[in-house]
Amino acid sequence: MPNNNNNNDFKYNKHKPHLPNLDELRNIKYWIFDIDDTLYPKSTGLNKQIQDSMINYISNYFKIPWSEASQLCISYYKKYGTTITGLMNTTDINPRRFVNETHRYLDLSCIQANPLLAKALSEIKAKKYVFTNGSFGHGLRVSKKLGIEQHINGFFGTQSANFIPKPDPRAFEEFFNRYNIDPKEAIFFDDSKANHETISKMGTKTVWVTEDDQLNEELPEYVDYQTSDITSWLDYFANTKLKEIA
Repeated sequence: MPNNNNNNDFKYNKHKPHLPNLDELRNIKYWIFDIDDTLYPKSTGLNKQIQDSMINYISNYFKIPWSEASQLCISYYKKYGTTITGLMNTTDINPRRFVNETHRYLDLSCIQANPLLAKALSEIKAKKYVFTNGSFGHGLRVSKKLGIEQHINGFFGTQSANFIPKPDPRAFEEFFNRYNIDPKEAIFFDDSKANHETISKMGTKTVWVTEDDQLNEELPEYVDYQTSDITSWLDYFANTKLKEIA
C-alpha cells in the first residue's frame, strides 16, 4: 500500500488531475459509488464470475450451448448497453429473478476486508451511496465483505430503477429522486466511461476508476478525475480535509 500522504506515490494521468482538488470538492454532499471493479480491483475476478453466472443462466433458461449464450450476452451488451436490457427487450425472461439468481450465489471469498477504505469513508463527512447495475443485495453483500457497509447510507440496484440500468439517464434520475439529491452536489465513482458521460450532463463530478494501463489515455471532458487506486484517492482526500480542519 502506498504512502498516501506523498503525492509522488500516485500513478496518474498526465492529461487530468490525479489528486482530488479540495477547493473543487469541499462542498460535495453526496458520494456515489459503483461496486463491481470500482470499490474492489478487477484482479479479484468477481466480475468474471458475474459474467459467467449470467451466461450460465441464459444457457439453462433457453436451453442453448454456453458458447451461444456467451455470444448473446456480447450482442446484447453492444446493442443495448447491458445484458438485462437486451433480455427485457427481446425475451420474456423475468428480470428480477435473473438479477437475483445471477448475483446470489457468487463466491465472495475473493473480496478481502479493506480497513483503509473503511477508514477513509468514515472520515468523509457526507452521505455515501452504492449504485450498482446488479441487485442492491449484491451491493450490500460485497460492502460487508469489504467492511464498509456501516459507512453507506443507501444501496441502489437495478431493480430500484425498475430494471432500467446505468447509463440510461432514467436510472440516474430515479436514483437522485429516491434520495432527494441535487446532482450538482454529488461526485460519482465508476469504472464505466459511458456511465460518466451520462451523469456528468446532470452536473455531477466524475471519477473514472481504471486499470494502471489506462492511466495515460487522453480523457474526455466528462471525466473530471481518474484513479487506478480508489482507496488511496479517498484516503488522500480525507486526510487533506482533516488537516485543513485541524
